[in-house]
Amino acid sequence: MTTWRDLPTPGAARPKRLSTGLDRVARGLGAPGAAVLAAVFGRWAEIVGPDLARSSRPLWLAGGTLVVGVGDPSSSTELRYRADEVLDRVAEVAGDRVAERLEVRVRPRR
Repeated sequence: MTTWRDLPTPGAARPKRLSTGLDRVARGLGAPGAAVLAAVFGRWAEIVGPDLARSSRPLWLAGGTLVVGVGDPSSSTELRYRADEVLDRVAEVAGDRVAERLEVRVRPRR
């Protein structure tokens, strides 16, 4: 059952930006703000390079830990080997102390 509500009148509260709500949800889950998540997830190929980006993707970023899923064990090995470099690039793209630890999970593609 839906309740009827009148349209807002002039001078009523204006709609809030979607990014404000996303920030609140992300922070409530222990993640950084939406802009930081967008930078890391949206610029992943720039962070790890195009070759490694084809076989990996960020899954989660919270509590200073970046969790990355890879499609095969060799990509897992490469990411673990390059962990410091990847974390440095994340800091350049999204800000210092966003991710201080990298966790890699092998997740075969289906």
